[in-house]
Parts: sequence; structure tokens; C-alpha cells
Amino acid sequence: GVSMIDSANLLQAFNKKVVTVPLVAGSSEKARKRKTCKYLGLKPEDIIKMTNPGGKKNLVNHFIAIDRPRGKLSGAVVLAIRGTYTLSGVKTDAALYSQQFCDGRAHSGIADAANNLWEEVREEVLRALLDNPGFDLVVTGHSLGAGTAALLTLKLKYEDILANENDYLKDVKIRCYAYAPPPVYYQKDMSEKIKDAMSSIYAFIHENDCVPFASADALRRLSDLMVKVDNYPKGIFGSSPLMAAGIKPIPEELSDMVFEDPELEYMDGAEKLAIPAPFVMWMRHVDDDDKGRPMFNTMFCRPQAEGDMKGTNDLNFHIDERMVSDHMNPQYERALNSIRQQMLNRKLKSDGYVFPPKVNPEEEYN
Repeated sequence: GVSMIDSANLLQAFNKKVVTVPLVAGSSEKARKRKTCKYLGLKPEDIIKMTNPGGKKNLVNHFIAIDRPRGKLSGAVVLAIRGTYTLSGVKTDAALYSQQFCDGRAHSGIADAANNLWEEVREEVLRALLDNPGFDLVVTGHSLGAGTAALLTLKLKYEDILANENDYLKDVKIRCYAYAPPPVYYQKDMSEKIKDAMSSIYAFIHENDCVPFASADALRRLSDLMVKVDNYPKGIFGSSPLMAAGIKPIPEELSDMVFEDPELEYMDGAEKLAIPAPFVMWMRHVDDDDKGRPMFNTMFCRPQAEGDMKGTNDLNFHIDERMVSDHMNPQYERALNSIRQQMLNRKLKSDGYVFPPKVNPEEEYN
């Protein structure tokens, strides 16, 4: 927040004309670079590009940086993509019906965002990779940025774009880290090619974050459920307020209605989109350490159904008082740091991760 305030531009309106005026000419970008470098452990010269916080219409905010090799870790060219921050971002989120993408269907707004972003960063990313032979390409983002990062990674790998651009880049490893990604992709019978493209996408969900379940299909199911509950017979005196207040028990028939899987009529463009990854890491608060700090573990979940086993895209949109706060960036960072600490610190009892039992995810979720 402080960084965004420091880097903000002053918008001055004169009649119907809006003029953008930097608060302190030239210092805004320098301040952002300095704080970013300090936080990430980078040198200023390793930041190739950093877009203005206000962004551009139809282009998601992003920055490109060089992450130099550290110990056993290889170097990487990093493309980091910001989540929703502008009205253009809201417009992109809202365009959630699907369109053709990589021989499947993808969230229309985010697919366009991924295509537009590649056109914008193509030359800079290619030049950075050629100037740093042996470096990986890491694409990462949060929320809208995570969905864009995942689809851009799919596009780069599925269409073999780097090799087609330059033969020297054919062996570049592409990885994606998607935090709080919305469901953005669907292919009815996933081919081996698309599975391979998804293999290096690592997706994370934090607690009751609502965004990873916000697809057109999920919202249709939620709307259908609300109509059914609203139409449920209320009795002579109307029992809905009494049930809501806990004075009258909820009938078993109504409870079953809430948890059943509705058979919705097929709607073109409202496919059951999923997070495009081989698995999703669902981070949950399980305990507190001896200093009272929250400890998290992560459960590996299926993004899509496999046979009779359901995926996270089958779960209903979860209405919860923390559904928005659990989506925020600092919450993800806190959970990730907790899991990392448990995995690296052998003295701690927890491994920081668990594998799901052989049940459907909603059973574990409930």
C-alpha cells in the first residue's frame, strides 16, 4: 500500500479533460524500484521493466526482472503480473464466459489479457533470455495476474513459442507460480500435449478465498441454488427468518437441496472451467506455533474430476465472511512462509503438506 501511494500519479480534472501529473517528477519510478529491489533482493539494473501503477487499458500491470543464480538455484527471467487494481482489470474479470484458447476453452477476458500481454513483453522477454543463456522463464501473478500467468504459460508451452522465435531458446524451462488463480481453462478430453503444458504450473489457494472458485459455471450453480431455496415452501407464518436465526431447525430436505449437485442445462461459453495445473495446493491454518504465530499446511487437490473423483472446479462458490480477506496477497505470503519454514526446519513436527484421502474434495472441505 505504501509503495502504491508513493508511486501514485495525481489526476487533475479540468472541465472534461483529465490530466495525469506525477507528484514528484522522476522520483516515482525510482522509489518503486528501490523498494522492490530491497524487498526482493535485486539490484536496480536487474529490473528490466516496471509498468505504471495506473496501467493501460486492456493491459495488465506487470514487471520484468532478472533473478540471478543463488547457490543451487538457477537464474531466471521473471515476468510478474499484478492482480485487479484498475477498472480495466475489473472489466477483464467480469468477461468470464469462455472463448477458444489452446484447443480448449478459456476465460474470455483473461485469455485476451494473456494474448495482449505477450504482444507487449515479447521482445523484452526474448532479449532477456538471449542475454542470459541457461536462465529459466518464470511467470507469476496473483488473482487476475495468476490467471493471466497460467494462460500465458499454457500458450508459450502449447504453441512452443520460444523455440519458434529463436532456436537458441528451445531448451528454456518455463515455470508458473499462480497465487489465488480463478478457474480459467477447460478441455473436455485433455490431450497429452495440454497436460505437458500444464505440468510446470504451480497453483495455490489460501483458506476460504472465493476467487479460485469463481467461474460462470459456479455462479450459475449458486444462482440456481438461491432460486430453489427462495422457492422452498415457507409454511403459514413463514419460517425463513426463524431458520436463519437458529430458532427453527433447517428441514433435511432443504439441507439436501443445498448440498446436491444440480443438473444444469448446458450453456455455450459457461463450461466448467478449472485451474490449469496438475494439482492445486490448498493452504489451510492448522495450528499455532509456540510464539502464537499461525502454522499452515497445504493439501494437494485435483483441479478437475478424474473418473468418479471430483475436482475443485466441482465445489460450490463458498460464501464466507473471510472469502475476500483470505484472497489478499499478504495472507498468501504468510501461509507460504509458514509452509516453507516447516519444510526446511527439521526440528518442527509438521512437514507442511498433506496428501488428500481417497475421497471427493467437498467431503474433505466440509
